[in-house]
Amino acid sequence: MAFTRSNINEPNLGSGVQTKLNRAFGQFTLSTVTNDTFWLNNYVPAGVTITKLHAETASGTCDLTVNINGTPVTGITSVGASSTRVTATATAANTAATGDRLTLTIANNVDGVMLGITLEGVWS
Repeated sequence: MAFTRSNINEPNLGSGVQTKLNRAFGQFTLSTVTNDTFWLNNYVPAGVTITKLHAETASGTCDLTVNINGTPVTGITSVGASSTRVTATATAANTAATGDRLTLTIANNVDGVMLGITLEGVWS
């Protein structure tokens, strides 16, 4: 199974100067939820500080952890996703540099169907 990626926003460039916006920079959907680690972004195109994760399933539950180069983002570890949208706020270990890899680890899946996540962050 692979994530479907949509609305990936590159850093905004205005008048040749990169602007910092706190906004969704990655939206992903997984139709069949399994316990595994998935690449969200194999190569981060510019530095970003991850601020929040929003997640929801159509049904079932699972725990989510966002990682940067294999290191869990503090505050976005073992986040319980269910059919009620959940938001988790990153508190540390949340800055990715150009070229870093973002992954999502799914654990404790119980009949999860159609997982949707959105990551928010500030481009640096």
